[in-house]
Amino acid sequence: MRLERDGEGEYNTQATLASVKDGARLARSGRALVFGGYAWRGRSKGTGNSAPGSISSEAKEVMSFAANQSAGVGCWFWGSIRSSDLTFDSSGLLPPPRCSW
Repeated sequence: MRLERDGEGEYNTQATLASVKDGARLARSGRALVFGGYAWRGRSKGTGNSAPGSISSEAKEVMSFAANQSAGVGCWFWGSIRSSDLTFDSSGLLPPPRCSW
């Protein structure tokens, strides 16, 4: 995931997800707000098919980061269904997030 600061606590985002099924990759871009130094709320959308329920459709992102910003956990929601639990580790010790689609 790449972040570009666009104001106080506001970011433009770019992320690449990899499928656990076949390794296929999907690029997503969006916007996020970080408040309190650790709480993330964002929205992102992929390229291609944006039909409801599609992995490319808009997702809501809810994440929380450690105080030192070295790790985080969260969920991405597509529609009303929680689709992916994510764990981030900025040290590079964990593999990139992988999703099932």
